[in-house]
Amino acid sequence: MKRLETAIVDLHWLGRKASSILALAGAAFRVGDQDAPGVLLSVGDDVRVGETLVLEAGAEVVLETMVLEGGRRGRAHTFVPDDAFKSTPSKDDVPKLLEQLEQLEKAVVGQTGEDPLAAQVGPRSAFERALSTEFALQNLNLSAARGLPESVARAEHAVCLFFHGDQACVAMPAMSVRRVRTIMSALRRPVNPHLVDEETARLLIDAVYRRALSE
Repeated sequence: MKRLETAIVDLHWLGRKASSILALAGAAFRVGDQDAPGVLLSVGDDVRVGETLVLEAGAEVVLETMVLEGGRRGRAHTFVPDDAFKSTPSKDDVPKLLEQLEQLEKAVVGQTGEDPLAAQVGPRSAFERALSTEFALQNLNLSAARGLPESVARAEHAVCLFFHGDQACVAMPAMSVRRVRTIMSALRRPVNPHLVDEETARLLIDAVYRRALSE
């Protein structure tokens, strides 16, 4: 497999059931790490949640539920669960969620010292970091981002990327009960974390708040 430089990463909702490739034009690969060779796809192969496909420029993959395109420069397609970024819970649920998080922090973190959200692992490989960063940069909405006060963003090393219904997708380098509760309290919206590396978090914060000062 030749190395494909993709300018765009698209996210797609996919159900629990795998979706089969019905037709394919051009070259498409299933990838796990940019330093490892990709697996060339064929008609009849299945695609599942959590996988990433890279299509060369001009390629097209027809799945049971959607059509993927490589565009003019090549494109990566990542599949997320069909309930990702959906508007449940809603803003009305925030007080209850905050109370639950506070109780969790006192009952679990306070007693055992272990944070259940800290077990969520962020991007590790260079390829995963590149995908995570590109998603954050491509989807950064300044209006939504500035809904999170700069003081909170810098203290929590987090940036609100966009709103999807009532939920806020928030980039952060690591999760914790306290961090999610603090951000949710500031935004008054349910928080859907998007894990990025430390450098990307700093880049996003500077892009949002330094630009705000210059406007």
